[in-house]
Amino acid sequence: MTLANDAYGHVQNELEIDPNCLDEEWLTQAPLYWRYAKALAGEKESLDRAKRRLSVLIAETERKIRKDPESFGISKVTEGAIKAAITVDKEVGNLEDSIIEINHDVNVLGAAVASLDHRKRALTDLVQLHMCSYYAEPKAPDLRTAQSIEKAKQKEVDEKIRKRKEARNKE
Repeated sequence: MTLANDAYGHVQNELEIDPNCLDEEWLTQAPLYWRYAKALAGEKESLDRAKRRLSVLIAETERKIRKDPESFGISKVTEGAIKAAITVDKEVGNLEDSIIEINHDVNVLGAAVASLDHRKRALTDLVQLHMCSYYAEPKAPDLRTAQSIEKAKQKEVDEKIRKRKEARNKE
């Protein structure tokens, strides 16, 4: 499943959250997570199968080299010469390149699944903010509360002034 550049953008779009549609976002979270987790499992399976094919290919190539070393350009059969011949073998190189690509896809899908975990946490936090009226319309301050705060401040100031006067009078 080699992920093309446009697939990255698709993943990015699916991770975005519309804070005005939290109910819909929650309804899509589980299926979205399942889709990417399943794709990740499939890519991991492909990676394991490709690694298995590579080990079989290396063993078969090694057997061919030992059977007919001259066809591989080896005059003296040594472990180092066999290993070098396997390393430069075209089939082995192609399969190794394929494994690198599959491994990249596994890493990208792993990042997508981890991002979906973060998305879930973000949805949870957004719901909490919504429940606390974070996104509510601004409200005018309660005039009675402001007046009572002002009266309490004025009493404190008056009390301080009275104490200073008393202290001066005692001197």
